[in-house]
Amino acid sequence: MNKLRGRFLQAVLAVELRRRVRSRRLAWLLSGYLAAIGAIILGYLDVSTGPDAVFSATSRELFSLLSTLQLVMVLFLTPAVTAGTISGERERQTLNLLLTTNLTAAEIVVGKLVSSLSFLALLVVASLPLYAIVFVYGGVSPTALASTFAFFLFTMAVVGSVSVLASALAHRTSAAMVATYAVVGVMVIGTVLLAQFAHLWWERVHQSAPPAGWLWGDLALAFNPVYSLWSVLGLHEGLNDRFFLPPVAVYVLGYGAMALAALAAAARAVGRARVEE
Repeated sequence: MNKLRGRFLQAVLAVELRRRVRSRRLAWLLSGYLAAIGAIILGYLDVSTGPDAVFSATSRELFSLLSTLQLVMVLFLTPAVTAGTISGERERQTLNLLLTTNLTAAEIVVGKLVSSLSFLALLVVASLPLYAIVFVYGGVSPTALASTFAFFLFTMAVVGSVSVLASALAHRTSAAMVATYAVVGVMVIGTVLLAQFAHLWWERVHQSAPPAGWLWGDLALAFNPVYSLWSVLGLHEGLNDRFFLPPVAVYVLGYGAMALAALAAAARAVGRARVEE
């Protein structure tokens, strides 16, 4: 039975990947993605380099810029790619067929998520040649590159898990996409506003700046994807000294728990749909 389920799960992954790879959208999206990032990199090099430029410093700045752009693209593209994992099947009236297989609800959810994330991971991996420009000038270690890409993959998994939950609960893909973008907005903008509000509240009540290591303001920033990435890149060292854990550790622990809860809730929603059918 386990072998049979494994074959079904592989079939789901194979069908999803084949459908995505064969579409013309992949070629256009991949070309546009690399062209946009490449144009920004070349423009930055043209402006920042000169006869007296320090190339190691320029390389680090370029690496930070490229990594931040990659994170923005991950946050923007992940909901668009994963929002239709379950609701798309419902709209195409093929969800009933999928529910009649021997796959459990959890296996369906995980299979859909993995296939979508594989598509997104292809975009991220395809940008590796652009990072070769950074290594030409030096100043960036392979460990920093590996840590950054691991951060991208984790963020994709978190946003993808939330998107799959929204897709399982919503009847239309557009509604699932809007809900996921709202969550991303809270992650990126809401955490900054919360941190600013917390600091302003402290200053108003205590008539002084918040002390180092103050919990709520710094904790909110630790859950911000951009700030956590900057802490990985060493651009925001102050955050590492103001909290009892590195921001990226708080980020991984908090959002990891949220992703697992979202996947469990999505599997439960799909299971309820199977019972209703």
